[in-house]
Amino acid sequence: MNFMFMKYLIVIAGIVGTTMVVSGPFTPYALGAQPQYEGSVTAQSMIQFGSETFYSELNKTGNEDLKKGVEGYSQGLLTTKEQEQRYNSAWLNGVVSFKTGYNECISAFFTLVSVPAMQDNQEKTMVCDQFRAAKADLNAAITAFSAAKASVTPGSSQGFTIGMVLPRVSAIESQAEDAEISCLKAVLADRDNDQAGFKKSVSDVDANIREMRRLYPELKVLSTDFNDTTPGGG
Repeated sequence: MNFMFMKYLIVIAGIVGTTMVVSGPFTPYALGAQPQYEGSVTAQSMIQFGSETFYSELNKTGNEDLKKGVEGYSQGLLTTKEQEQRYNSAWLNGVVSFKTGYNECISAFFTLVSVPAMQDNQEKTMVCDQFRAAKADLNAAITAFSAAKASVTPGSSQGFTIGMVLPRVSAIESQAEDAEISCLKAVLADRDNDQAGFKKSVSDVDANIREMRRLYPELKVLSTDFNDTTPGGG
């Protein structure tokens, strides 16, 4: 067994031993239990951190011999080039679809405000079609990001990123769906000359857009691929 790998195992064993004293018994039941205090250090979190750090260093140039020495012990934690290619392709498709859907939703909101000034009922209905198209693009993004998640190992940096991105994109898609429903209510209220109902529905869409804008910066923190947005975006 490679000497450096043995050193790594000794370090992890020491961390586990110390953490078990602090966190309690290291059992399958304990792994599934909710931590008593949020943010507390557990044996599981330390092992995951150590593994991610180790395998991140392992893939750097100059560590080829060490990588060969551990492949027999942890093949499932090593991301292959094929996996990375599948991930990058799915990730790119997800980012493009997400941005299209997000920006279309923002644009549709600004158009919705001007519905009372429109003369054609079909033109008014088309505003809600924009929200529907935006939701479809966001759904396509979720599908692509899910494919990206399936292409990498959970312990890799890509696995961590996609694991954080998916819940936020799903939350934004949910807001877009609610916005489409409120848009339909607003258009119907406008046709019935119900100004109060129209304002209420527009206010609901505004709340959806505000929540989408609140979530978007969290995606920017996770990846610079989300940084460029159109005016009025996140």
